[in-house]
Amino acid sequence: MNVNRIKPAYDSSTITTTTATTTTKHDQSYTNSGGGFRSLPPILSSGNGMAGGNQRRKISKRKVYDPAQWPCALLQDTIEQDRLVAQHYLLRTVFGSDHHAPVQSLLSQQLQQRHHHHHHHSVFGSGGEGVANMSSPTTSASSSLCSTHDNNNNNNGGSQSDHGPVVLDVGCGLGQWSMEMATTYPNSTFIGLDILPTFPKDIKPRNCYFLQVNVKRLPLPFADQSVDFIYQRDLNWGLGQDDWYPLIKEYLRILKPGGWIELVEADLETKSSLEKECAMNDKLLEGFSRRRQDPFVARRLPTMLAIHGFRRVESHFQSLPLGWKHNNPTYDADHHQHVTNDSHDNSSTPGRQVQAIASQYLFYLRSLGPWLRLVMGLSQSKYIDYVDQLPLEWEQAQTYVNWHCATAQKPYE
Repeated sequence: MNVNRIKPAYDSSTITTTTATTTTKHDQSYTNSGGGFRSLPPILSSGNGMAGGNQRRKISKRKVYDPAQWPCALLQDTIEQDRLVAQHYLLRTVFGSDHHAPVQSLLSQQLQQRHHHHHHHSVFGSGGEGVANMSSPTTSASSSLCSTHDNNNNNNGGSQSDHGPVVLDVGCGLGQWSMEMATTYPNSTFIGLDILPTFPKDIKPRNCYFLQVNVKRLPLPFADQSVDFIYQRDLNWGLGQDDWYPLIKEYLRILKPGGWIELVEADLETKSSLEKECAMNDKLLEGFSRRRQDPFVARRLPTMLAIHGFRRVESHFQSLPLGWKHNNPTYDADHHQHVTNDSHDNSSTPGRQVQAIASQYLFYLRSLGPWLRLVMGLSQSKYIDYVDQLPLEWEQAQTYVNWHCATAQKPYE
């Protein structure tokens, strides 16, 4: 198992810092050569404990925490969607690419090079119960893809259809990863799956499709051995502790022999934390367990893949500091030297990247607020005040959070 960790004190992917006051800046675009960091609206405390500006959140008035009444602990609003966009670009920059599974050559193959290697079969199987409330554009897209398979089968005498390699983006959210990968690999087909229809329905690459699917309802609507690569990121908030093993077993079913899987999850608790952050970590773990979810699944990803028979299992993680780099007087020189020798660090504004990491994490805590404040026994205003004090602790303790990535290959038959 390969482990790659950037030490928090000298993280090559970040530089300088932000304090609690800098998170109120807006109209600021975070950019790098690989893509733009979307700026988030300002975090401003108000009397009702909601986000500042014109975007107001409806905070639940429930006084008693009942896990059954919280199917999703994170808010599902436009501010949370903006946070997920920012998180996507941050993780892409910190990890150095959109994926770590060695699938570049597979996804880049010309279609005609694959025709004599595989027999035709439809991607979409009979597991229809996994699909919930498909919107009409999505249904049209999937039907079109299936009909393309049929036409190619008739025209090519049973050769591989022109959809090329098939990639699933499980828990695709707004669809950034799928659309960017579809643009990078135009000879492959990308299918994003999510329980909520927040993904694009019309404006997207021609080789990119989206399905509204609840991955907890198995089987998934894909045929046996029909998928080349499965990518799943940040789905632990939507999965119970008993959902993981059946889902990985399902992935093994739909993957082709030699196909790849990549799972990316964050640790629930931060590291190097002081009193308030530690107390919040404890409540996060407690609340997660009460929801019958696994708070430590990010560290178990390699083991789960190996148990299910995957081979070539590898794992590494990156540490994301929460806005404290600028106080290190030697960091700038060290970072400059590292950038010179590291082709993966393509960030042109690393200081803004660290600012975005801290801001994104604050919005993550705000999105958890209506649920987490009940677990912590706090009122709305006291929860907001509590969160507002955390950036100072992060700076003092050099707090960071780890994101884990595990890749593995399905054995050849």
